[in-house]
Amino acid sequence: MSREIKMVQGDLNIQNGKLQTLEREDKLKQQILKILYTLKGSTYHPNYGSDIFDVIGRYEQEPNFLVPLLRTTIEEAIIYYQQIQLNQELLQVMTDEEILMRLENLEVERADTTGYVVKGTLITRASTNAEFVIA
Repeated sequence: MSREIKMVQGDLNIQNGKLQTLEREDKLKQQILKILYTLKGSTYHPNYGSDIFDVIGRYEQEPNFLVPLLRTTIEEAIIYYQQIQLNQELLQVMTDEEILMRLENLEVERADTTGYVVKGTLITRASTNAEFVIA
């Protein structure tokens, strides 16, 4: 089983002097949020990340165009993450609860005049769910 350091609003999470970690569905959810919040090409992996903030900034006033493009951008990042997991699984033990099989119920809704809310359900190899929200 692998673990990941728990991040809260971009900071390490320390409770009672102990670094908190995540595993299973919680780890998967955090990893998906990380790839979605990371600007594509800003790390050592040129395809890691997403263009969601660029898409929102560029097409904010055109919701009929923005929503499908945003969905596609998110789906592309998640497909890339699945490829990463396939390689990762060759090198380390991973639980079925942290391995992403598919994305379901992806919703992109206008929250107000300047923002959007993205919601989705991650289905793991163990057939468990992890919900995520980007607001």
